[in-house]
Amino acid sequence: MRYGPAQKDETHMEGNPGEPSKNRHADGLTGPVIYSSDVKSTLRKGIVTPYPSPSHSQNHNYHIANYVVALVEMKNKKKKKKKKKKKKKKKKKKKKMKKKMKKKNKNKKNKNKKNKNKNKNINKKMTMLVINM
Repeated sequence: MRYGPAQKDETHMEGNPGEPSKNRHADGLTGPVIYSSDVKSTLRKGIVTPYPSPSHSQNHNYHIANYVVALVEMKNKKKKKKKKKKKKKKKKKKKKMKKKMKKKNKNKKNKNKKNKNKNKNINKKMTMLVINM
């Protein structure tokens, strides 16, 4: 699909031989070239339809092509929203890190508890020894 101003093709005559031809594009379609941004804005307003008007009925293929281009571009825009999901995945990584840290902290606490218990046991044994002496 080409975008940009249409170029007049003087070699192809339609109607009176003195008249210059209608605008012709590389893809063989006639009519003014619609920029993709224009199509999108008109599509949002609901103006662009496959058959815009009876006077442009010979150009309906061209308009359909632009209509499709606009739809594809809009779909591609929707695809860009998926990048936000990737940001959510980063949050999951943070959650994983938090879980890891929690585990580490739990392990530390457990070790501390074990050490305290060991110390208690040692203290008990020491008191028992002192009493026995």
